[in-house]
Amino acid sequence: MSNNEKNGDKVDSEVTVTHTDTPVDASGRIQRVYHIKLSNPNARLDGSISPLTVSSNEFTMPSDIKTYQEDYDHLIDADNFNGADTSNKTLLNALEKTPIALMKVTNNTTGKDSTGVQGQKWAALIRYDTSGDVKNAVDPTNTRTATLEFVNDNDPANPITIVSATNTAQGTADSKIDFSNATDTLAYLEKLGYSLEKVVNNQTGKVITPPRRSRS
Repeated sequence: MSNNEKNGDKVDSEVTVTHTDTPVDASGRIQRVYHIKLSNPNARLDGSISPLTVSSNEFTMPSDIKTYQEDYDHLIDADNFNGADTSNKTLLNALEKTPIALMKVTNNTTGKDSTGVQGQKWAALIRYDTSGDVKNAVDPTNTRTATLEFVNDNDPANPITIVSATNTAQGTADSKIDFSNATDTLAYLEKLGYSLEKVVNNQTGKVITPPRRSRS
């Protein structure tokens, strides 16, 4: 990806991001507060705001679940988490005990602020290739996960991964993995002034599609 500010409707404002950590208990849990400040008083926040996006590996399905119906029957709806069960109980415990992110937006010009829960519960799901049949069995050990990342490489020596645009998909080892949100993600990034230059296989370094060329 490359970022051309002329193609995007952007506000000229310096953004400062800091965070403070406060210990919660002896187990090592912390409360982290992010402080994001826009220096331009004329900046307007238009549209949705994602307070926090996180990711974690090894969200594996329990070995005793082999069908979509069994997975559905084991859905978890806790105070802070709603989603699929996992054999990774340490991760599940963290999801269930981590409070939903709170967000406060303060206007330093008018003094108005908006405080509260700005989002939904932590969520997780497992995708299947079941041909639409709820009773179609899927071997939970025969799965693979692929990640599609968008990288700003204006400075090739210091590429920056656009974390909020990362797409992750899972499928059986013999099926095609479909990044269903990739087109929408790319369209969103193009509105921000980015343009797609190339697609690269991260494992081999091979360019899968050549950069798009402008016609003369």
